[in-house]
Amino acid sequence: MKPLVIILSLVLLTTAIYADETGSARKQGASWASVSDEARIQLLIDELRSSMTDAARRQAVSNHLLKSGSVEAISQKPITDMHIDGNKAYVSIEGQDITLEKQNGQWQVTALSGAAAQAATRTFALEGLGNEGFSAGETFAKRDISEEYSINTLSKGISTTYLDRELFGSPEKTASYYAATYRKTAPFVEATYVQFVIDPSWNRVVYGSLNRWIKAYEDVTGPSAIAVDANARVFVAETGASRISVLQLDAAQENSDLRPNFVIEGIKNPADIALHDNGTPLNVADDALYVADPVENKVLKYALGEFGAQQVEEFDGFSEPTSVLVGRWDGSNNNLVYVIDKIGKRVQLFEDNGSSLQLLRELKGGYQQYFSGMRADHFGNVYLVDNVNSNLYKYSATLELLDQLSGGAQFEGLVNADIPFGRITVEGEGTTWAGFDQLFTLERWTENSGAQRRVPGLGIRNATFHADADISTVSNRFTITDAADVTVNIIDEEDRLVRSIPAGWMVSGSKELSWDRRNDSGEQVHAGLYRYQLDAKSAYGENNVTTLDTRFYLPLHYWQDAGAENDDQFRVNGTVQKWGEAADQTIVTDRNRIVYRFNDLNPESKYQISIEAVNNAAAKGTQAVFAGKTELSTMSVSGEAQRTAWLDVPAEAYADGKLELSVARIEGESAAVSQLWLKESGVGLSPEQLNGDPQVAEGFALEQNYPNPFNPTTTIRFRIPEDARVKLEVFNLLGQKVATLVDDLRSAGVSTANWDGRNAGGAQVSSGIYFYRLEAGSLVQTRQMLLIK
Repeated sequence: MKPLVIILSLVLLTTAIYADETGSARKQGASWASVSDEARIQLLIDELRSSMTDAARRQAVSNHLLKSGSVEAISQKPITDMHIDGNKAYVSIEGQDITLEKQNGQWQVTALSGAAAQAATRTFALEGLGNEGFSAGETFAKRDISEEYSINTLSKGISTTYLDRELFGSPEKTASYYAATYRKTAPFVEATYVQFVIDPSWNRVVYGSLNRWIKAYEDVTGPSAIAVDANARVFVAETGASRISVLQLDAAQENSDLRPNFVIEGIKNPADIALHDNGTPLNVADDALYVADPVENKVLKYALGEFGAQQVEEFDGFSEPTSVLVGRWDGSNNNLVYVIDKIGKRVQLFEDNGSSLQLLRELKGGYQQYFSGMRADHFGNVYLVDNVNSNLYKYSATLELLDQLSGGAQFEGLVNADIPFGRITVEGEGTTWAGFDQLFTLERWTENSGAQRRVPGLGIRNATFHADADISTVSNRFTITDAADVTVNIIDEEDRLVRSIPAGWMVSGSKELSWDRRNDSGEQVHAGLYRYQLDAKSAYGENNVTTLDTRFYLPLHYWQDAGAENDDQFRVNGTVQKWGEAADQTIVTDRNRIVYRFNDLNPESKYQISIEAVNNAAAKGTQAVFAGKTELSTMSVSGEAQRTAWLDVPAEAYADGKLELSVARIEGESAAVSQLWLKESGVGLSPEQLNGDPQVAEGFALEQNYPNPFNPTTTIRFRIPEDARVKLEVFNLLGQKVATLVDDLRSAGVSTANWDGRNAGGAQVSSGIYFYRLEAGSLVQTRQMLLIK
C-alpha cells in the first residue's frame, strides 16, 4: 500500500519544486505564468487592438485596461519604441504615443495621442488553391496523475488498491492553495500546497498536502462549491444548510486542520461561488464574493471582512443560475462576471459597473448540451465544462471559442475542472499571484474514472495563407489558444533565413500577420518555395514553444517605381524624369517606346502585367501596352496617374522564358511609365504543413523527394498501411498531369519511384514547381518538388 502516491496524485503532481546548485528556483512538472513588464504592455496593447472591431470586447476590456476615458483605436503598426521608468511607461507606434501607469501590479493606458490607423482587419483576396487550415501544439495535453506508477486517472479502483478505501462518494468541485518562497541560499524553497475536493455524497471536504498528509472536514451539509483566497481562507457553499462556511487553514503549520472562521447565513441555495480580489489578489481586505442562487433566481454580491461579510448587491433577471465566475487579466480579477443559467443552457458575460450587471455577450448551449462549471486561467481564458457530453471547451475572455476537447474516449462523465493559483515570492523580485499551467478535471467516481491531470498548453489553430491581388503581400491568419510571444521566420529553398518578423506578445484569439515579400535588408524576394515558421512562446516556462512549420510557393511578383533611385535592372530603353519623390512624381519616358525585358519565366505558368502612367507635361497623350508583338491595351497619359487593369500576357510572348514588355506612344509628346507590375497568375500559394499532418492515417506517408531541388532525377519514397492499388502522379502548377510514376498494386510497406523530369510523351519539362500526389484507396497526400536546370 502506497498512500503517498494517492496524496501526490490528489495534488496533481504539479508542484514538486526544487532548487539547482546555484540556488535559483526551478520547477518540475508545472510552471506558473511569468512575463516581464514589457510583455505585459504588449499584451495590453494587443488586447485593445483586438477589441476595436468587437463592441462587446471593447466594453469588456475598457475599465481594467484604461485608467480614464476611452480609446477608439490603436494603430495596427508595430511598436517602434518602449521606455519603462518605474511605474510609468511610454510607447511609440508610428503616428501614436501611448502613456501607461502601473498600479497594484497592473498596467493601464492613461493617455493616447496621435491618429490611429483603421482598426478593422485587412481583407485579402484568396489566391490559388484553398486549404482547410493547419494546426500545431496541444491545448489540453494529457499528463499522468503519477508518472512513477503509470497512473493516468485517480479513480475509485486506484484509491481502493493503494489506500484500501474509496476516498470519495462523489467528488464534484475542487480548489487549491499554493504559496512558495524561493531564496538564493539554503533553504532554497519553502512551499505549501493543499488541494481541496468537496464531496456532497459524504458531506465533507477532503484536503491534502503534497507528499505529506490527507484529511477530511466533515462539518458541512450538502457542499456545492468551494473557493480559496490568497490568505488560505476556504469558502464552502452548503446548499443543505443554506449558508456559506468560511474556514481557515494555517498554511504555515505542518499537518494543519481546517477551523471555522465565520458563516454567511440566509442564502436559500448557494449553488456556486466566485471570489473577486478587486485587482489586488495579495490584499484580501477588499475582496468580494459572488453567489449564484437558482432558487431565488439571483446572483448575490458580498463585501468580505476579516470576520464577516455584508451583502452589497443583488442582481436579478436570471433563470436558475447554477454557476458564477469572475474574469481575470494577468492573474488579477477584473470586472467581468460570467453566469450559467437556464438549467445549464446559457452562458452570459457581464460587466459589473458597481450597481448593475451590464450584459456584453451571450452563449447559448446546443441540443443535449449542459454547462456545469467554469474556470478562468491567468490570462482570463475561460474553461467551460459540458457534463452531459463530457466536453471541455476553452474560450477567450470574451467568449471566442479557442479549442475544445471532446468527451467519449477522453472523459467518463466530466463534472468540473480547476486551475491552481498561488502566492509566489522570489528573493529580490517580490511577491506575485499567478496561475499555473495545470488543469485538474473531475469525473464521475467509478472504478475507472475520477480525476485527471492536463496541461493547458499553447496551440496554433486554423492557420491559413492568403495573398493580396498584386501578390505583393502574404497574409497568415490563425488562432492562438493562449497568450504567446509570436515570431515569424521566413526561410528560402537553400535553408537560409530571409526574414525574421517579431510580432511580440499577443493575447489568445484570432490573429493576422503579413509579410511584404521583403528580406531583412528590405529587398523584394524572388519567386520560389519558402518555409514559413510561426513560433509561439508560452508564458509558462522558458522553453515552452509551439511551432507551426509550413511551406508555400511564392509566385513571381515584380514591382518597379519607375524613375526612382533604386536600380531597375529590367529596363532597356527610357529616360528618367523626376519632379518629386512620390511614385507618381518619378517616371521613365521616351519619345517613341519604353522597353522592359524579363528572363527566366516559366513557359508553363501564366503572367499578368499592369502599368501606371502619369506626366507632368500639360499636353495629354495616348499610349499602347505590348507583350512582345501583341498589343494588350491602350491608356491615356495626363497629369493625373492612371493604372490599367491586370492584363493577361499571351503564352507565346514568353515561350522561350523571355518576355519583352513595351509602352509605345500613340498620340502626344512621349510615352511614360510611373509604376510597373508583373505577377505570376493562375497559381496560388499552395501551402502545406511540414511538421505533422493529423489528417493522414497511421502507416500512410508520402515523403519529401530527394534530392530537392533536383536535376536531372529525383527519388520519391512512400509507405502504405496495407496492400492497395497505388497511383503516384506528377502535376504542373496549372493542375495539368505531367507524368504517371506508379499505377499498380503494391504491398503494404515502403516503396520508391524515380522521376527523370520528363512528361508522358518523353519530352523534358521546363524548370519550375511540380506537385506529386499519392493515392492509395481512400488515402491521398500531395507534396511539392522543384526542378532546376
